Amino acid sequence: MPPSLSVLIINSDANSRLALQDLLTNVPNLTVEAEATNLESGCQLAQQLRPAIIIFDLSQPPDAGFAAIGRLIAASPHSAVFVTADDQRAETILKAVRAGAQEFLTRPVDSRELLTAVSRIARQRLLASADAAVNGKVITLFGCKGGRGTTLIAVNLAMALAQSSGAPVVAVDLDLQSGDLSLLLNLTPTYTIHDVVSNLDRIDPLYLKSHLCEHPSGLSLLAAPQRIEDGDPIKPLLIGQLLSFLKASFAYVVVDTAPTYDDRTLAALDAADEILLIASPDFSSLYHTQRCLDLFDRLTYNPGKIKILLNRCPAPIERSAEMAQEVLKHQIFWKFAENTAVTASMIAGEPLVRSGKPSALAAPFIKLADRLQNKSGPDAKPAQSSRGLFGLFRTKPSQTM
Repeated sequence: MPPSLSVLIINSDANSRLALQDLLTNVPNLTVEAEATNLESGCQLAQQLRPAIIIFDLSQPPDAGFAAIGRLIAASPHSAVFVTADDQRAETILKAVRAGAQEFLTRPVDSRELLTAVSRIARQRLLASADAAVNGKVITLFGCKGGRGTTLIAVNLAMALAQSSGAPVVAVDLDLQSGDLSLLLNLTPTYTIHDVVSNLDRIDPLYLKSHLCEHPSGLSLLAAPQRIEDGDPIKPLLIGQLLSFLKASFAYVVVDTAPTYDDRTLAALDAADEILLIASPDFSSLYHTQRCLDLFDRLTYNPGKIKILLNRCPAPIERSAEMAQEVLKHQIFWKFAENTAVTASMIAGEPLVRSGKPSALAAPFIKLADRLQNKSGPDAKPAQSSRGLFGLFRTKPSQTM
């Protein structure tokens, strides 16, 4: 049964509040619990009532409204904030999403769009409540420039997490024009991220599972679009919603991104619990990595969620890491040695981390996966068996490839 949803409307215009009430009157399992005419009273009501949904009218100029979204989320962290506004510019939508809005509705609010948005939140809460043991983590990998091995690290890390944790793991190919995770896994997907995002209002556990591609190791893949133009309709707001759905069903969501600072990549970085920033110990890579770190600082990312992975380190590897750390003024979280054998893995479409085939090349990824799970630290905990919805995505028994 769908969960019951309560709504708080914050809007200074009485006619707009009345119009929203009328649109929501006949929505099953939904109650407009309260209204507020200004932000101050809205924040007080949000803190007191903890509504499932807050519908907030973006003020003019919008910058004050963006800050208000953060205040509402601080007052009621588990509420989904819907923003209504006249401004349809991509920049405004992205800023609202970055501030924490889960839905952006253009005034006058269309009844179908509003009902679809409410349905998405209801499904998301249903997925999350189906198994309280699932508390997924989004790990987004980003390389400031192409050719740094980001995709290879993403696919092997995802497989290592699946093996090491024994929990369901999905790899998401968010390089929408040039993604090739399916090639590295030697898979031919029937459905892609385009199909899933186009049907977010229909998502349930079975639908989601049916649109993923399964690797023999048990790793799930949400592939990049097969046609280049199919990436265009995938907007930043939809990416945030998609990753929220996946977090409700997978212990780890490993996202491979394009080496560009476009809106979709920023949405994946915003949604990440941890960002793995891929760099190489050469002058050009370190220069662009420093610029990226400066951007992350301006975006006010928590420094604790940014981890630098240094790839293709020539011997002596420790000296390469020390040099990079000195240049970046940032701790190097992990380092990979330069190894020409990696090329063979890419050509064969066979990951370095293979179930039942331990190798020296796979070992660094397994150790990295363990560290990301805190297995190597004092707070390490054994993997717990999955139940309920979690079990639907349970990793398959290891198979020899």
